[in-house]
Amino acid sequence: MAITMTDFTRNVQVDNDNVVTGDGIFDDMMEAVNTHIKAQYDAGRINGTDYASVYLGALQATIAEATKILMNKDIVDAQVVTEGNKAALVARQTKGFDDDAKQKLLKQTLDSWSVAYSVAQDANAIPDSIKVDSVDSILKNALDNLNINVSTNPIGL
Repeated sequence: MAITMTDFTRNVQVDNDNVVTGDGIFDDMMEAVNTHIKAQYDAGRINGTDYASVYLGALQATIAEATKILMNKDIVDAQVVTEGNKAALVARQTKGFDDDAKQKLLKQTLDSWSVAYSVAQDANAIPDSIKVDSVDSILKNALDNLNINVSTNPIGL
C-alpha cells in the first residue's frame, strides 16, 4: 500500500478562530503542537520573533516525523501481511504433515491386510487389527480427515 497525501493530511478545515483541523497524521500531530505552542505563548514564555522561530521549528519537525510515521506504516503493514502469510503456511504445513501420517498409516494397514489375507489359511489367522472391519474403520477415518468422499468398502463386504 503506497503512502498518499490523504494519509498525511486530509479533511483540512479552518474555523472562525483560524484553528486548522484535519484527519491526516500530520494534521493530528500539528493540532497537538499548536496546543502546546499556544499554551507557552499564553503563559508569556514565547513572544515576538521567538514565536515564529518556535513555530517554524515545530512545523519542520512535525512534517519530518509525520513522514517517518507514514513510511514506517507501509513497512509495518507489509510485515503484518508477511507474518500472516507465514502463519498460514505453517498451519497448512502442519495439516500436511498430519495428512501424510494418516496416509502412511493407511498404506501400512492396507499392505499388512493384503499380506495377511493372501497367506492366511483361514480368517481366524488374520490379526484383529487388520481384519476387514478394522481396515474399513481406518480407511473411513483417513478419508474423512482428508475430506475424500468415496465408499470405504469397494468390494462390497
